[in-house]
Amino acid sequence: MNITNTLAKLLDKLVIRAAKIPYWIEIKTENPKCIYYFGHFDSSLAAKLMSKGYVKDLNDENAKVVSLKLKQCQPKQLTIIETEES
Repeated sequence: MNITNTLAKLLDKLVIRAAKIPYWIEIKTENPKCIYYFGHFDSSLAAKLMSKGYVKDLNDENAKVVSLKLKQCQPKQLTIIETEES
């Protein structure tokens, strides 16, 4: 486990546990045209710390990242493959 992941998990544990919507990282790519959700995180800082690793992994798979957003949501799907009809 790397230091960024360890720090993100520690931050999540330090956040007061209240019934709230978790944070997710939404990454949109071209080639393939997809929307990916990575999470869930209890704090925005933990999500931000982890986002660079997810972008690197997608880049390593030759996906072109076109946007990254931090959202509080409950995604129904973690990977959405966009088609011409989408």
